[in-house]
Amino acid sequence: MAESYGYGLKTRLRRKNKQLFFLHKVNIYTYSATYVDDLICRGSEVETDRFYKLLNERFECKDEVILTPESGLSFLGFDITCEDYDEQDIIGLNPNNTLQTNKHGKVRMVYMEQQVAIDTFLSHHKVRPNKKIGSPMGDTNQLIKDQTPLVGEEINEFQSKLGTINYFALTIRYAIAYPAARISQFMGKPTRGASNALDRILSYLLATQDFKIKGVFAPKIDILLPYSDSDWAGDMPITTCSHSGTMITLNDTPIR
Repeated sequence: MAESYGYGLKTRLRRKNKQLFFLHKVNIYTYSATYVDDLICRGSEVETDRFYKLLNERFECKDEVILTPESGLSFLGFDITCEDYDEQDIIGLNPNNTLQTNKHGKVRMVYMEQQVAIDTFLSHHKVRPNKKIGSPMGDTNQLIKDQTPLVGEEINEFQSKLGTINYFALTIRYAIAYPAARISQFMGKPTRGASNALDRILSYLLATQDFKIKGVFAPKIDILLPYSDSDWAGDMPITTCSHSGTMITLNDTPIR
């Protein structure tokens, strides 16, 4: 029987039409995540086949797609692909020596990206290339240099762009999380300076839209490491507030 992962999470996710379930049977775990009518499953090949078979017996579903080097997955704006390598070819990528080979004697690397979603978003807003953009964040003065308020449709466009940018920042584009948070302070009353800073993030995404997060598939053990840093009174000249940041990695792959 599938169980929802945590009572509080179960209640909160149901209101948003998304849930996370897991099935546990003597050292065998199968996970499935749903969002409206989309579903993704993680488990052994045998258990995954069994899961989809039972699902199709009760519901009318599309044919499932299994992640292989020849077949990728698309889920909620994510593209997930994988490649198989000989262990000696990637040993330097796993200093903790937790590599595990599959039935073909290969180590599988999994990649997550959002290039298609980002390209569609940027094309819609007609963002042009800017090779000089090496960072998504300009100096603080860019935000406050021009306090001219946006008006009419400019406000709607600003809020629409920023909403999508925050989605990318919360998923795998962690590099834009801080500037997106700063610009979000102007969501209610956007200014020309905030709009210029937002356009800088869009230019940065265009220059780095092929960015991917990669990780070892099913390592022998999971290693979770948190990192944090603080900047004392680093919000000047806007305020005198301090800022703190946190990054969490799972098997050397950033996840938060």
